[in-house]
Amino acid sequence: MLASRVLTYRVEQTLTTTILSVHLLGFAGDSVLAQVVPDGTLDTQVNLIDGQHRITGGIESGTNLFHSFEIFSPNTDVTYFENNSNIQNIFTRVTGGSASLIDGLIKVNDNASLFILNPAGIIFGQNTQLDIGGSFVTTTAESIIFANGTKFGAQLDQTSALLTVNIPIGLQYGNAPGSISSNNTEPITLDFSPENNISPGKTIAFLGGNVDLKNISIRASSGNVEIGSVAQGGIVGLSSVSNGWKFDYKDVDNFNDIQISQSDINTSGKSGTIILRGKNIFATSSLLTNTDSDIGIVSLAANDYIDLDDSRLFTGDLLPSGQESNETLASSNAPVTTLGGDIIVSAKDIEIRNGTVISANNFSGQLGSNITIKASKSVGLFGFNDSFPSLVLSIVGQTGAQGGVINIETDQLVVKDGARIDSRSFGTGKAGNINVEARESILISGTSFSNNAEQILNSGLLASAGVENSSNPNLGENDSVGESGRVNVNTPQLSIEDGGEISVSNFGEKDAGNLTINAKQLLLTGDGQIIAKTASGNGGSININSNELILRDQASISATADFKGEGNDGNGGNINITADNIVLFDESTISANANLGSGGNITITTQSLLTQDNPEDVITASSKVKGLEGIVTIKTPDTNSKLETTQQRRSPLAGEEAIYTGCSLGTDFSANKFSYIGRGGIRKGPFDPLETTTVIADLGVEDSEAPVAELNSRKIPQTTKIEEEPASSITEATAWVVNEQGNVELIAQASNNALSSGCLFK
Repeated sequence: MLASRVLTYRVEQTLTTTILSVHLLGFAGDSVLAQVVPDGTLDTQVNLIDGQHRITGGIESGTNLFHSFEIFSPNTDVTYFENNSNIQNIFTRVTGGSASLIDGLIKVNDNASLFILNPAGIIFGQNTQLDIGGSFVTTTAESIIFANGTKFGAQLDQTSALLTVNIPIGLQYGNAPGSISSNNTEPITLDFSPENNISPGKTIAFLGGNVDLKNISIRASSGNVEIGSVAQGGIVGLSSVSNGWKFDYKDVDNFNDIQISQSDINTSGKSGTIILRGKNIFATSSLLTNTDSDIGIVSLAANDYIDLDDSRLFTGDLLPSGQESNETLASSNAPVTTLGGDIIVSAKDIEIRNGTVISANNFSGQLGSNITIKASKSVGLFGFNDSFPSLVLSIVGQTGAQGGVINIETDQLVVKDGARIDSRSFGTGKAGNINVEARESILISGTSFSNNAEQILNSGLLASAGVENSSNPNLGENDSVGESGRVNVNTPQLSIEDGGEISVSNFGEKDAGNLTINAKQLLLTGDGQIIAKTASGNGGSININSNELILRDQASISATADFKGEGNDGNGGNINITADNIVLFDESTISANANLGSGGNITITTQSLLTQDNPEDVITASSKVKGLEGIVTIKTPDTNSKLETTQQRRSPLAGEEAIYTGCSLGTDFSANKFSYIGRGGIRKGPFDPLETTTVIADLGVEDSEAPVAELNSRKIPQTTKIEEEPASSITEATAWVVNEQGNVELIAQASNNALSSGCLFK
């Protein structure tokens, strides 16, 4: 489904780009020849002096200055707007019907902002440069709307605004707005940085029909970079803010496409903001950076589709050393009182692929930045470039700060090929939580290799603290005192396969985080894993609520403290599973084991548990230290006996002192079985209920003298308790099938060699 969507969007994108290029090249020839020509309406004067186009005249109204050109295509020379020092805004319109090719230096006096309005289109050439103290707004709208209702537009009769001292409040678009583009073989730089003696906190805006920016570097320190694409009609709202201008699209119904390739947009600073708004957004091999921000955001919003291909979205800090790491691509800082610098990506369908990294990290503040990804249909993470898998990443560093939250909301989520949604703490910080809400399904599948091919990267949702065997001092050590975050997953259908995982872990001193999964159907296969592990603290808690839980092909659910190496004395965590039907096949396991600490607790509430091995062999809470085994409790509310068993060592069972309730109807004991072993006598037949639930005899199991009341003690061997509540009738499950709805059903089938008597396990 995702692949077909990519193809459709790519075909549309290619056609649009081809038509756009031909169209703009046609205009470019005439524009270059004509260069800068006034249309004679507003007393605009252009003089070529010492290789510079000096623009004077126009009509001044308060702090506004208005110019009008028939053609505005400055070449490699300097184009200099000579304005008075009191001017705050210069409004420039192009009325001749040809696209503008800007291929030289544009200069404005003092801190005035420059607006260029040309409905026919605007092209940035190889030699484009800016020397502007204020903001720079380019638009292919038809007119600029002012607060008193007057308009300044590309039509010659739209001059009613010439005497207004009002501020602009909107951009009125026509039926076929032109495009804004750059198509350069070498990078060009539009630099609003303090190094160029330009005041920080300004806006660079490209507001056109289609917007296609290639090989362009845009730098607006603490400023705002806005890229908007409007198809036809509508009004883009416009308001003055501290970092230049703010735009809103509430009165726009139809959008066009935005494509950014091999480009770098950087608004680093206190309130930097990057905003892209269109129908479809394509970012290829590009970098969007907003570091050191406290209230700014990076926002990509599309009506239909967002494709992030081998690109980077950063917000926040760099690593303490100033160097990037393959494990922790840099990013997000916020002071104690502010949770800012967020990343927001929203569309119908979102693809994050080929090593794209979305990173919001915190190495110096108290509160990290959040990442929010919302898609009404699908979100996909997959693909690998030369260095990285695709990542959505939140990192907190050595400062005791709080990492940001990752929120993903969609119908379908696919995470493949080693891609990860990852929240980490290195040092003393607390990793942020990961919250995933998928209204239809989640698929986590596959692995990939790290860039040095020495480490296998599992696809998954991961929240962790510390780094296992890290050699990078910036990333923390195994004795890190940071805290892992939580992972919360809600979906009707969750599949974890081929090495995929959902995990919370702590490689340092503290506890692993908690992991909660609510899924009607939960399938783990092909070494799929759900993990809560720790080195020295307590293993995290795993809470699963499901109608059907199926583990196959060496899949596992584990809350462990059994990392390799000496000194790993953490305790196993807790696993709480509530599921109508549970199937464990092909060496799949559920475990809360420990190395030198205590085994954890496993509590399973289910109506049906089907295994190929005894439950005691595949559901474990062990410890390598004798006497520190944990507790396994299985609650089966639809049966009417209360049974206990010791898993670790079992004496032979004989005669009237044994009961085996999970036998098949035939004599083949190698088949799948659901085994309860305990007290109360041998059943007369597979279909006969027990005549009493009273404990009448001792099994004689060695070293298991403790009464039931003491089974909660960690001082005893690992114990399995099976607690059932009364029910009207019981039918033993002997097999399972998948029905027409795709649900697993446990069934009871009679065999030709059924025994009328009970089955004694020998």
